[in-house]
This record gives sequence, structure tokens and C-alpha cells, in this order.
Amino acid sequence: MCPRSSLSPLRAESGSVLHSRKTARDKVSLRSNFSPAVAQHDLFNLVALAPLCILNYLNWDYNTLLKGDVKGSWTGEYCNVLFVYTVLYFIIDLVWVCNVKGCVKSPGTIIAHHNATLLYLLVPVLSPRQWWCMGACLSVEINTWFLIARRYFTKQGNLVWVLSLPPSFSIRIKIISIMFYITWIILRCILYPVLMYIFALDYLERWTEVGSPVNILVISVSFQFLFCLLNLKWTSDLLLSKIRAWKSGTVVSSKGL
Repeated sequence: MCPRSSLSPLRAESGSVLHSRKTARDKVSLRSNFSPAVAQHDLFNLVALAPLCILNYLNWDYNTLLKGDVKGSWTGEYCNVLFVYTVLYFIIDLVWVCNVKGCVKSPGTIIAHHNATLLYLLVPVLSPRQWWCMGACLSVEINTWFLIARRYFTKQGNLVWVLSLPPSFSIRIKIISIMFYITWIILRCILYPVLMYIFALDYLERWTEVGSPVNILVISVSFQFLFCLLNLKWTSDLLLSKIRAWKSGTVVSSKGL
């Protein structure tokens, strides 16, 4: 019988080999789930969403915003440019998703989301007091950018939290991943429900003004509620995927937009 000490290196080596094989399988799985159609669509979104986020950023007074006055912090200096760019972006992306098979995992959801967003964008056009609402809602695209960047930069099967990656890539992808989770919580889980509350108050105020519950802000309240539900579903999906991955010890490719 071999001494226990002589078996330890063999076990360690065996465990290391198994871990390496498992990591390799995970990488192959991630690569197989990332088609050229997805990569091209993601690259388009990474490029197209950046100007949208920058334009939105330029429309806010951050000194006022830090004081908690969301409505008062909207300057609208580049409002028209932001609106036109946003409409063009969603139309182009909608056409892309409709015509390029396999570029997203859930085309039906994305098509419905984009159509709803385009309809939602009519609200500030018909009620100029709501331009700030457009800017506030579009802030979620910051999180969308990080979501897509996180998926795009791991398309070769490189796992986010593996320490053996090249330092420049490793640091970049970890920062992107951390920002993805931070912006997800702040924008989707906190800001959107807060906006739902504010929009509901605005709707009640408009009801009093016009003397009717049927007014343009019905769209704001209804669609914001739907988007909050959608964010809740996506948050639930994200959490459940992480829990399943943790329990099974496998890598799960997040189901992005």
C-alpha cells in the first residue's frame, strides 16, 4: 500500500487536471454560444450606445442633481439631438433584430421593448414638461452598454474572474463586470421604481389639471410599470442563473439583451 503522503501529489495533480479540463469545457461552451451574428450586433450596440449615453450626460446639471432635484437638474441643452439620435438608434436596432436571425437570444422581447420605447418617446414630444423623463429613463442604457461589453469581451470563452488572464485584459473585463452589476442595481433596481413613483404623481397632477384620467401621461405610467416588471424579470433571471451556476459549479453565459 502506498503511503498517504505519496498519494497527495497525485490527487493534487489529478484535481488540477480536472479543473483545467472543466475550465476548458466552460470556455468551449461560452464560445459555442457566441455566434458571429451576436458579435456583430453587440459591436454595433457598443459603438452606437456610447454617443447616446454621452448626449444624455450633457443634458444634466449635476450640482442640482446631487441635491436631489431630478426635474430641476435637466437642462435640455442637447435635448433635440438626443431625441433624434435615440429614435434613429432604436429604429436601426429594431430593423437589425427583425432581419438578422440569431443576433439576440430573445428577439420577441427586444422587438416588443423597442416598439414600446419608440411609443414612449412620444410623451415628451406631446408634453414638453416630460423631456427630463426621457433623459432619466435613457440613463439605463449605461447599464446596457456594460452588459453588452461584458458579453462581447468574453466571447472567446475567457472567464471574468479567472486570475490567469493577461493583466491588461483581466483588469478591463473585471472593471466592466463590476460596473455592470453596480449600474444594474442603481439604475434598474432603484432608479426605475423611483421614477415610477414620480411619474405616478405627475399623472395624478395632470389628471387634476385636465379633469380627466385619460391624458398623455397614461403612457408614461403604463410603460414605466411594464419596464419595471421587465427589469424585475431580468433581475430574477440573473440571480437564478448565478445561483444555479454556484450550486452546479459551472459557468453560465448571461442572457443579455
